[in-house]
Amino acid sequence: MHYCSDVTQSFPVNGIFTEKQAQIYNIVLKASRAVFAILKPGVDWIHCHTVAERIILEGLVELGCITGDIDEMMSKRIGFIF
Repeated sequence: MHYCSDVTQSFPVNGIFTEKQAQIYNIVLKASRAVFAILKPGVDWIHCHTVAERIILEGLVELGCITGDIDEMMSKRIGFIF
């Protein structure tokens, strides 16, 4: 469909994560790996995006950064913020 994407990662400038930074980094890494696992010709990018969004929301709930029902947050596109 003639589109492309990039994979962005970030690292602490001093090379050492704080505990909270490491937790967030690992949530993003988990989402990235889940998307790579489902990538193949014909897979819609919107599906990939929602897979990542759900994993990020679940991780943020688990960390106590946000609260609420994951399905409700998905339907309201709360994960888009993150």
